[in-house]
Amino acid sequence: MWEYQSWHFWRRLYYALIGAGVVILILTLWYSVYSLRRSERVWEENQRATLRDQVLPVLAHGYQQTVRLRVQSIEDFLVFLSTRMGRALREAVPGRPGGGPTLSSEAGYRLSSQGQVIRVEGTDDEVLVSRSSARDPEAWRLIRASEALVDDFRTLRRQYPFVTYFYVVARGFMRIYPRVDLAGAYGPDFEPSRLGLFQLVGSVNPTRRRVLWTVPYPDVTGRGWVLTAAVPFYGPDGTYQGLVAADITLAAFSELFRNPIIEQVHAVALVFNESGHLVSGFPLSAMRLLWSRPWPPETAGPGQSDAANYPFKLETLDRQISLSSSVPERDGKTPNGLPRVQMVRLADEEYWVAHQTLAPMDWQFFLLVPTRAWSADGWATRQLKHGLWTTAGMAIVLFYFYLLAVLVVHSYIERRVFQPLAAIGDALDRGQAVVPPERALRPVERLAQAIHHYQRSIQDYIDRLRRTMEENRLTLQTVQEAYVRLDAQGRIQDVNPSFESLFRRPRETLIGTPLESLFGEDSRFFIRHRISLWIREPEIVEQPVEIHTGHVLHLLFSASPLAIDGQTTGIVLFIRDMTEIHRFEIQLAHMSTTDPLTGLMNRRLFMESLELMIRQAWQRRRSFSIVIVNIDYFRMIVSQHGVAVADGLLRSLPGLIEWPENALAARYGDDEIAVLLPDTALDIAQQWAEGVRSRIEQATFPVQDRTLRVTVSCSVVSFPEHGQSLSELIGHSYMAMQRAKQMGGNRVVMPKQTFPLGTQWYEWTERPRQLLELKEQGRLIPFLQPIVYLHDHKVLGFELLARIIENQDVVPAQDFLSILESLPPTDQIDIDAYLYRKALSRLRRYPGLSSFLNLSPAFIVLPAQFQRVCQEIVQMGVDPHNVVFEISERSILRDIEGLRRMIYAAREYGFRFAVDDFGSGFSSFQYFRVLPIDFLKIDGSYIIGLHRSLDNRWFLEAFIYLAHHFDIEIIAEHIQHPEDLEILRDMGIPLGQGILLGPPMPYDQWDITRVVTHQLTE
Repeated sequence: MWEYQSWHFWRRLYYALIGAGVVILILTLWYSVYSLRRSERVWEENQRATLRDQVLPVLAHGYQQTVRLRVQSIEDFLVFLSTRMGRALREAVPGRPGGGPTLSSEAGYRLSSQGQVIRVEGTDDEVLVSRSSARDPEAWRLIRASEALVDDFRTLRRQYPFVTYFYVVARGFMRIYPRVDLAGAYGPDFEPSRLGLFQLVGSVNPTRRRVLWTVPYPDVTGRGWVLTAAVPFYGPDGTYQGLVAADITLAAFSELFRNPIIEQVHAVALVFNESGHLVSGFPLSAMRLLWSRPWPPETAGPGQSDAANYPFKLETLDRQISLSSSVPERDGKTPNGLPRVQMVRLADEEYWVAHQTLAPMDWQFFLLVPTRAWSADGWATRQLKHGLWTTAGMAIVLFYFYLLAVLVVHSYIERRVFQPLAAIGDALDRGQAVVPPERALRPVERLAQAIHHYQRSIQDYIDRLRRTMEENRLTLQTVQEAYVRLDAQGRIQDVNPSFESLFRRPRETLIGTPLESLFGEDSRFFIRHRISLWIREPEIVEQPVEIHTGHVLHLLFSASPLAIDGQTTGIVLFIRDMTEIHRFEIQLAHMSTTDPLTGLMNRRLFMESLELMIRQAWQRRRSFSIVIVNIDYFRMIVSQHGVAVADGLLRSLPGLIEWPENALAARYGDDEIAVLLPDTALDIAQQWAEGVRSRIEQATFPVQDRTLRVTVSCSVVSFPEHGQSLSELIGHSYMAMQRAKQMGGNRVVMPKQTFPLGTQWYEWTERPRQLLELKEQGRLIPFLQPIVYLHDHKVLGFELLARIIENQDVVPAQDFLSILESLPPTDQIDIDAYLYRKALSRLRRYPGLSSFLNLSPAFIVLPAQFQRVCQEIVQMGVDPHNVVFEISERSILRDIEGLRRMIYAAREYGFRFAVDDFGSGFSSFQYFRVLPIDFLKIDGSYIIGLHRSLDNRWFLEAFIYLAHHFDIEIIAEHIQHPEDLEILRDMGIPLGQGILLGPPMPYDQWDITRVVTHQLTE
């Protein structure tokens, strides 16, 4: 009984304590709320007074000083430019254009048909001249004077990036920096004098020598709304001449005045210029509230009126302020000189407004702060202050809540923790989706949500993986390369349609089949050996193989091991059919070494064979003979019977000759065939040449309704009787041929044993060291020949050609090239570096032009010297991107790997590379695809007479296809005939070089204007 009463007593006491705690809690919360509201009202009144009397006046005064200083800085550098323009105008001399409507005598200018004057040398400014002033000497005097400001424009634009354009404007012209295509924007009828800046020049009062700020106006170039500041400049006699101006977009001008402190107090800053137009305002969201439209204007078309389409004006803001309950005084000041602050109502919002006039510019400045946003900033402070009372009250009642928690903790945890956890575990055991239980604790709900999110993530990952696998499958189905996946034993697991098409078997019969079974007996060993290699490491290999159908294909295998968790499970193999490309390379190699008309080898291959024969003859002490067969009066045959008859004569000529065993024959010239007779004495070679001459003399060639008889002259030289070097043999042969022609032709001539070769040319070619003496004497001269674009004849650059001046005669490089290469590599490099320096000193005068420099084979032997030359070129101030090194075919043959490393090292500086005389040898096709080449210079043998040779056109089409495949520019060499030039244009060859486009000139006389004049004359 006692226990029961005691239990009831303690239960009543517990309930009483709980009730008292609830009452205390309610009273504490009520007092906290009451104190909080009363303190909030007092704090808001203090904050408003502080804003009105202290913060906002000081902030407005400091910001207007910032606006004044930054505007003054813009005006200061415009005044500086005006002074510089006046000084340049006093020093400039009048200039006058001439020579017609397309070419100005003023150096560096070209007059367009729309009246626009453009710099040719690639400058970054632009000059506009009205038609009425295009031939006015005073206008050209102003243009010359304005050139002095371009460097200042460039420097100031880097210092003041917010300025978009600088101008020098007079009544007759306008200079713009940087360049903008105003003529293209306004159309073909563009007249510069109709521009707004031209009109501004005429409306300026010369007596007001101060900075003029225009009203905002839409710009035609798409920059949006623009503000222009201009300063007048004056001539030597003090007369007003024009303006120096700068453009600033409204967005950049507003960003210039941005102040993070003003943004922190939620203020709105507005700046109006002297014409009453808004030129700066932020934040942008407040502009839409004040004017009900975005600022700066989003769109603006050309030709719109400046003021009529610009609604952001001071009068609009004044109208809104005048409708409010309180209007601020325009120039009101507090006793300490700070602007007076008043409250107005704008756009259904109360603002504190500080207004001030920015003297001496007469600009207007407004600073508006919304009172509601300012008051809201103190909420955190008030909440922290009065939260202390709430915390104290809550601490008092925590004890009472503890007693209540003790009684209900068991049922609470059972219902809201353990039961939901059991439901979650049961769902996981069944593999069902976990749903967050109702009325569970937040940690339990978060756990359930995390499990649910994890289940969804797994499902999403499975879905993405399925989609990725499907996308990969579709990709493999569409690629042109044959794809096959093998297991570790080399059996096929998966293929794509390209693999089925390549091996001509359906997918169903391929799965599970060993890969080697798809190849012939001779190729299966290669496949088995490669599979054992591919399972360990990736490889790319190209190999001709026989497939099971009996066809031999040239295939490129690209294999990689397939590893999962560090264990190799198979092989991924891509196969590309290279048969057509391989066949194409073989065909091109044959074409590059064979004369298409006669079927004999070309001159380049013959000269290489002759050099090799000379070296073998020295080593083995053997002799050989050279016979050159020249058709007499060949040019007369061409002029009387035409090119077709002459080509037929050359085509049938090899068929009339009985060739000795091991003889090498080549078409040496337009009307010559050269024959190399190994191990043949001079008398035997003479007898054979006499037989050739007699057989051709007796032969007849049908020409339409009659027959044609021709004769030939033959020169015979022998090694070592008539020379021990290539230059001696060729020189004696040509001298003998000249003597045969002087004797009437139709004869076989040999050089006399005592035939004199003691000319000056022969003396220095026989003594290679004298080339160094010629360099010291200034007789080794670099000549420059232009390389131009064929479609518009613009100059890309020039090629460096070495020449020797001997008795006022010019000796071309091919006459002493072999002598130069006989020098030690260090001497060759010294000569090349000497020529490079001379030529590149001219290149620095024409920024943007490229210089093509022949790369000596000596650099491959001494790559460190080439690195030094590259560094020297960079130190000269020449842009490496404008320097192109030309690689000869002999350089490619000597050391392809060393050449590749040297090229990659030079390309890090920015240098580019070209292959010279492309198509004249097999090595060009065999190796250039592994080198990073930028240009291909087609050998001149394919260009000369292109309009008469259909075969050469086929070769060029092949070259164009190959170059486009590797993204390489093509340059056609030795362009001599206008007909060839038209064909090259039609075929799409972009660049050319030759006598027709510009002859070689000495480096100290080379001028781009002379190149342009030559092209116009042609």
